[in-house]
Amino acid sequence: MNFNFKILTLFLFILLSLHHIKSDVVRLNDDNFDNHIKDGVWLVKFYAPWCKYCREIVATYVNLAEVVQDNWNIGEVDCIENEFTCDEKANNMVNSYPTIILFKDGKYIRMFPFERTVEKMIEFVEKNVPDVPKTEYIPSTPPDENENENENENENENENENEIEEVIIEDSQVIVLTDESFEETTKEGAWFIEFYAPWCNHCKSLTPVWEELAHVSSEKDINIAKVDITKNTVLKERFKVVSMPSIILYIDGGVIIYTGTRKLDNFVEFIDYELKHYEEKSKDTSVEKEKRVSVLHIGNFDDQIKDQDYFVMFYAPWCKYSKLAKPHIERVAKKTPFNIGKVDCTVEGQLKHRFDITRYPQMFLFKKDGTFTPYYGTKEYKPIKQYLRENIVQEVSEEIEPEIII
Repeated sequence: MNFNFKILTLFLFILLSLHHIKSDVVRLNDDNFDNHIKDGVWLVKFYAPWCKYCREIVATYVNLAEVVQDNWNIGEVDCIENEFTCDEKANNMVNSYPTIILFKDGKYIRMFPFERTVEKMIEFVEKNVPDVPKTEYIPSTPPDENENENENENENENENENEIEEVIIEDSQVIVLTDESFEETTKEGAWFIEFYAPWCNHCKSLTPVWEELAHVSSEKDINIAKVDITKNTVLKERFKVVSMPSIILYIDGGVIIYTGTRKLDNFVEFIDYELKHYEEKSKDTSVEKEKRVSVLHIGNFDDQIKDQDYFVMFYAPWCKYSKLAKPHIERVAKKTPFNIGKVDCTVEGQLKHRFDITRYPQMFLFKKDGTFTPYYGTKEYKPIKQYLRENIVQEVSEEIEPEIII
């Protein structure tokens, strides 16, 4: 039986390979963009990792790639890492995130202006490129509330039975998380979490893969879990879940969004890489300074702020307001004895989510007693210096380097 299964799997793999079925969203960058889109039809998403609207359509975009397969191509460009492509190759249309643009044979066709759903994007491409192969798509929708009462009763009974069967699977190693249990259950360890809805077809398709992932991960330092968003609206809102399934890696209050294909090997590869990367960073307690400003990260952050007062700026390198605040922060670090630090939120996802950073820059005063307060003042040298003098016991009678007024 096992031998026959392997033969069947090999046959299917060869068959799929021969048809060049595409189920991945193609990662485009400054080096490969032109070479990829020069042939065929491409719908390309230009995004930024920090953008909440970009995060909200991750699952939708993955679904789109799975539905479209080889009819046309789905790509995405991280504009933080590939500024040249976003600035020079998108017909000057990338002014906000996400921006979705249609290309054909390397030429700009049109920017996608509609609601970001699989159905709308398919309609958009087929309307603007009439000769593209047509895609059949039946969207997953919640049960129809307008059906007659008898049908509803029967459906609800069947749904409840199915839900019970899923919960009481004896050999299931997938942990069920709820609004009530989440904080206590996830306070330690790493968690790979699926947010799903019982009516979602893509979620149903993922179930056996998710169960297998939990089985193969049982001896690893990772917990495989799931959240039913129809019953746990607090978690749905907290993690801004708008499409299903949405998958995240959750470690120490930090979130890393999974954007790959929903295949076992891809899940395992992602988990192994991220856990190794996190472990390496966590062990690095060294502190580098840039113009006397401490560069803080997940490895050194807690050690730095636990026994001393620290004024910290959470920022993004691309943000113009962060760029404007940077010289003022550096000046405070240079001319006062206060501890000044900065956190690059495009790299430090765990710290960004731990402190719920939603805009840039945001500044906090961390006190050595374990408390911290946000700074709402003007992000300039003199107001910051005055704020620190008023809120830190240590008094500053003279600046470290007196200013030379010319």
